[in-house]
Amino acid sequence: MNTLDQWGVITPTSEMKKPLILSDAHANYLYEQSHDRMVEKMYENQIDAFLEEEKAEKEAHKNYVESNYIRVGELNG
Repeated sequence: MNTLDQWGVITPTSEMKKPLILSDAHANYLYEQSHDRMVEKMYENQIDAFLEEEKAEKEAHKNYVESNYIRVGELNG
């Protein structure tokens, strides 16, 4: 069993005072690698797949109607 008196005290050093983010590119990299961004990408992919599937279904229905129904009359437009 560990107790609090077994842990050493961390003393501040010059290495600890370095900035966590070095540049805008580094901040962007960290954002792209973050868990939240991975979840966003997953949702974006699911939404894109759903929209593609919906578009394919509408196109298939349009093709089915055009090939299986007879148009009566003339469209005046």
